[in-house]
Amino acid sequence: MNPKSLTALFSFLAVSLGSLFFLQTAAAASVVEVSGKDLPALLGQPVAAIRVYASPDGGAAKPIPFQVDEKDAKGQWLMDGPAKTVAILDPQDVLLFHLDDAGLALQGSALPAAAARMEIAASGKFAYAVAEENPGPKSTKSYVSYQAGQDRVSTAFYDIGFSTRQALVQDVLILRNGKAQADVLDRFKVRFNLAIKNFFDFKIEEGDVEARVAGTRVGPIRVIRRVVATKKLGPINLIPKSVTDFLFYPNWVEVPTRIQNPIDGPKFLEDKTQGLSGYDFSSAIYGSVLYASQGGTATLNGVPEAAEQGLGQGAATWWSLTGPAGSLVVGIQNDGKLEALGIKPALRVIDDAKQGAPPEGETGQSLVGFDLPYHKIPKGSFLIQVKQVFPWRFEHGRETAYLEAAKSVSAEAIRAL
Repeated sequence: MNPKSLTALFSFLAVSLGSLFFLQTAAAASVVEVSGKDLPALLGQPVAAIRVYASPDGGAAKPIPFQVDEKDAKGQWLMDGPAKTVAILDPQDVLLFHLDDAGLALQGSALPAAAARMEIAASGKFAYAVAEENPGPKSTKSYVSYQAGQDRVSTAFYDIGFSTRQALVQDVLILRNGKAQADVLDRFKVRFNLAIKNFFDFKIEEGDVEARVAGTRVGPIRVIRRVVATKKLGPINLIPKSVTDFLFYPNWVEVPTRIQNPIDGPKFLEDKTQGLSGYDFSSAIYGSVLYASQGGTATLNGVPEAAEQGLGQGAATWWSLTGPAGSLVVGIQNDGKLEALGIKPALRVIDDAKQGAPPEGETGQSLVGFDLPYHKIPKGSFLIQVKQVFPWRFEHGRETAYLEAAKSVSAEAIRAL
């Protein structure tokens, strides 16, 4: 195997493992997302002139929080920053608002005078997107916030923070649906042992990846956080190999992860190749009950038990955790091509306060994560979707429903006024 393929492989492994675990979190479909192409009266209008109004009781229309997220011609999200030209609404852009803010149907006369007005109906509620010649004030309400200095996202459902030294490493998780309201996370871990046929074994951890926040797009409905990651192998420096967008919604998080595997695993990797990515929880999680899609339960308490090993049997599609510190559901949607090859993610649980695995802030592990048989993955491009959901009132048995509800919804009808 040549050095270029080898270093590309390490970058792929580290970034894919790191991104794999962050696609998880929600409670109900609460965000309405409308494509610019479905708002013909607003196309070409300055984004700064657009406002969204609604009325909860049929009275005066009031501004509600919304955002317009722009995409470039290739379909990539545009990050915040100085604009070279005045932003206008294009067909590929999207408008988002929270369903809870929509209200009753209104007549056009109840809305501010505007150059263009469109009625958006979703789940039996109505909101009105308008382009005003003299735009009125925006709503000051916000469902999500981003603290750039701390690299931290906060909502009413969760707080998620990342290491300021390593943008792929999450080191803060506060579940706002719990009584304790404590940080339950030691750190997100990526631990990998790569065994190359007729060559050598190589160990990698999350700290070996160079990653930085390349941009953010912050609005009152969601935050998009872009991370560029590079892998270094000894003295060999790679140029940025992976770009990953983290999408933070009020009550869930998505990270669509495109895996670009540069080599043929069955040809070059031994079956002793092992990898694990997941949350290493702190002792604040003790007493929480762990459930898995394959069945079975275990209690995280820092003491290894047979029940935890049983959770790792068979392919995993989700796991959930609930206790005094809060609840979350983590789901993984496998790539169709990998699924057809019989390559499926497995759940891994390590719960042992005496088993240290530095670097870590608290000695010992209560780690829950996913693994894939990387030695079986062929060369190619694969998409794996992971989602974190934070149900406000968790009920075991509804995990699949929580995950399915964790998505933006489309409008049922749109018309010009």
